[in-house]
Amino acid sequence: LELIARNLEDATRILEEGLEAGIECIIVDQITHLWESAQEQYLVKERERQSKVWFQIEDTGNMPWTCWRYIKKPYRAFLRKLSNAPAHVFILGRVAIEYGGVKDGELIKKGERLDAEKNTQYEPQILVKMEANLKKKQVLALVERDKWRCIEGEVFVNPTIDMLKPVLKQLGKVHGLLPEETDENEVVVRPPLTSQVKLIKMLAGKQKISQEKIEHLLSKLKREEAGEIINTLTLGDFSIFEEIDE
Repeated sequence: LELIARNLEDATRILEEGLEAGIECIIVDQITHLWESAQEQYLVKERERQSKVWFQIEDTGNMPWTCWRYIKKPYRAFLRKLSNAPAHVFILGRVAIEYGGVKDGELIKKGERLDAEKNTQYEPQILVKMEANLKKKQVLALVERDKWRCIEGEVFVNPTIDMLKPVLKQLGKVHGLLPEETDENEVVVRPPLTSQVKLIKMLAGKQKISQEKIEHLLSKLKREEAGEIINTLTLGDFSIFEEIDE
C-alpha cells in the first residue's frame, strides 16, 4: 500500500483499511505533507470556531505553544499505527535545515533533520539520508541511525538491497528465520523440544523413576538424542537411566 494522501485523515483511513486487508508493505510518501496537514487541520477547526487562539494566530502570525499538543495528537496516533503495523514500513520525507544564531547578517546552519515533527526521525529502526551528486551521477545513502549498529555511520554509493544484508541477517535471527553463524567444525547443541521433554517425563514417570534421575537425563540430552530415547522408552527399555552416570 502506498500512501500518497496529503491529508492526515485520509492517510489514517487508508492505512486502517490496508491493515484490515492484510497488506505487507507500506510506503508513506511523504511524511512531510502529513505533518503539514496535521497543522492545517487544526487551524481550520480553530478558524471555523472563531476561537481566541485563532484570533491570536491571526494577530501575531505565531502558533501558541499550547496548540502543539492538539496538533501532535492525531499525528502521533498515525505514527503509532505505522510502528505497530505487521508490515514493512518505509517513511519518506524532505530534509529540513536547522539554523542556530546569526553571523555577519546571515543565518548559521546548525544541522539537518527530517522535515516533520521533531521526534519522527527516531521512530524507524533505520534512518537513511539520501543525497544526489549530479556531477558524478551518484546517489549517496548516509545511514544516520541503525537499531543494531550494523551499518550505522556508513555511506553507500548508489545503494542496492545488498546494503541492508547485515540488518536483514539480524532481523532473521530475532524472528528465528536464520540460524546463528557457527564454525564449520563446531557442533551445534540443540536442546530437546518441549514436546519431547513432556513425553520423556511421562514415560519415565510411569515406571516410577525418580524425578532427580529424569531431570539429570534431560540436562544432558540433545534434540536428536531425545528422539532416540523416546523410541527406546516406548519399547519399555529403561536401561538408559542406569547408563546415565557411567
